[in-house]
Amino acid sequence: ALEMFERDVQESLDAYLKGTIPEDKFLEQARPWPNYLEDYRPLIEFAKEKGIPVIAANVPRRAAAAVAMANKVSPDVMGEYSIYLSKKLHLKSKEYYKRFVANMEIMPHSTPMKGMNVKALFKAQVLKDAVMAASMEPSLDRRILFCCGHFHSDYHLGIPYQLQKNHPELKIAVVTFASYVGDLPMKERSRIGDFIWVEE
Repeated sequence: ALEMFERDVQESLDAYLKGTIPEDKFLEQARPWPNYLEDYRPLIEFAKEKGIPVIAANVPRRAAAAVAMANKVSPDVMGEYSIYLSKKLHLKSKEYYKRFVANMEIMPHSTPMKGMNVKALFKAQVLKDAVMAASMEPSLDRRILFCCGHFHSDYHLGIPYQLQKNHPELKIAVVTFASYVGDLPMKERSRIGDFIWVEE
């Protein structure tokens, strides 16, 4: 499952994995991130070669933007994309909100989100987490590798938090990547993830 593809491109992703559409058509339809070729294409090609299904997990950008503008998560705000809205959306993690606010504060002033309502942006963030968590629900009877940005999973917040709230019986392991952990206390390391993969 990948954060890098949105729910409404699942059909195109499936078609490419099955070999029924060429790669150029897939990329045209699937709106991949700019760094797709170097960072995510190897995962897709591996899945295609091995016949492994891939979930396009993220909420469409327009829905997240609409929630951030309206400061409200509802079917009316999300419009046609409300079909991806999870049954339960958990907004009450004080730790996640605190970390989100701290992250927003260190963003450059040129970032478009800088002048927006932080609480509204947080709702859009949680919407993404909840939709990504919900995207996996039909496949929870199998092992899933979910690839996402670290903020969506570090400290078992974000996606793992949404999943665990809705499915407390699930076993979830967070693997986080880092280039250096020397300045991070051992106690803090064990909170960030179950495993830390240090890249050299």
